[in-house]
Amino acid sequence: MRLARDVNKKDFSRKDIARLKAKIAIRQSGCWEYVGSVDKIDGYGNFYINGRKFRTHRVMFAYYKRDIPAKKIICHKCDNRRCCNPDHLFIGTSNDNYLDALKKGRIKIKLKSKKAWAVRRIVAVAREISEKKLRGSIYDDLRAAIVEYDRYTGNI
Repeated sequence: MRLARDVNKKDFSRKDIARLKAKIAIRQSGCWEYVGSVDKIDGYGNFYINGRKFRTHRVMFAYYKRDIPAKKIICHKCDNRRCCNPDHLFIGTSNDNYLDALKKGRIKIKLKSKKAWAVRRIVAVAREISEKKLRGSIYDDLRAAIVEYDRYTGNI
């Protein structure tokens, strides 16, 4: 069965939402966790309305916030794929979602061998300079670069 991409409030009724809400457990974190059918591959909740398969977080966002155009995605502030709390969701693009994941440290950047060696060497030199506790804007910039590098490579 094909997954519905665009989601509009007119696609479902209050009865459909009541049926969906019956399969939601409210957690201490504030997440409205869907406890019904979940996709085996990606872990998102699936819900059928009039024979169409929808993602639960997309249905709840469309119902409580606004319609979702076909090329937009719904991102989770809480990073819980089963969550369908509209306050934990925001509309964006795939790029927005990627940057959000990168910022939260859920994605690690892997560099190719020659580039990786060069970056590691630069970071090693920057660490040596940083350890000498030198002051000045260039040294502060180096320390900031080290922190960014560590965050993106998962070395924190």
